[in-house]
Amino acid sequence: MRKLTINQTSLLKKCFFLICLSILPLNIAAQHCPFDGTRMIVVHLTDAKNNPITDAVQSLVLREIDNPNADSCTYAKSLLEKPFLLSNDAFSNIYKGQNSYDLIQEFCGDCAFLTDGFYAVGLNQAEASCMIKKDGDFEYSKRKFEIGFEKNDVKQTVKVSEDKIYSLCTSGGKWSRIVPIEIKIE
Repeated sequence: MRKLTINQTSLLKKCFFLICLSILPLNIAAQHCPFDGTRMIVVHLTDAKNNPITDAVQSLVLREIDNPNADSCTYAKSLLEKPFLLSNDAFSNIYKGQNSYDLIQEFCGDCAFLTDGFYAVGLNQAEASCMIKKDGDFEYSKRKFEIGFEKNDVKQTVKVSEDKIYSLCTSGGKWSRIVPIEIKIE
């Protein structure tokens, strides 16, 4: 029996690897979805008579609170402050380079919060969690937020509970699972 050379052994290993790959199921899911790390907060804003408030884009802001290490966060330093957009605009802006209409139809076609009175703000991974470099890796600490509304003489703040910050990764289900934070402006 003849001994195989190193090149022949290497070639056999490569062939074995390719054969193994070819017999694996073809429907293997990717490790991450295109929205991995992206979070969304949705607000439903109404007046004292439960009518939707439709002109609050300039009046509604998400503010980070209670983070003594905010200046140490990597990629999103200091306490965050982000404006809310109309929900439809916020979801359309998730990936501007892609066809936003198709994205919304695919992942949020049945969302009830793409109408008047609903506002949303998106957070990337570094905005949702304070990422502090440590030993060649990162230590993650979830950020805490409040929503501020200020218009005319009306000022109101509402804390955002952790369960109202929704992952957009589609492994969690359709985006219609997002339950808006109800805020009534008196």
